[in-house]
Amino acid sequence: MLIANFTNSELQRYGMDVEGLLANPGVRKFVDWVANKDPDFTATMTKKQR
Repeated sequence: MLIANFTNSELQRYGMDVEGLLANPGVRKFVDWVANKDPDFTATMTKKQR
């Protein structure tokens, strides 16, 4: 999900700043959605949206 929403340079700038990553609405929506899934759940990948 991160790769679909950020470029490599953006991810480098965020580093381990989880709150900064979660500020992105797409990432927040995904994290909220996947939080209720089983631990062995595997989500499908989407194309990068730039």
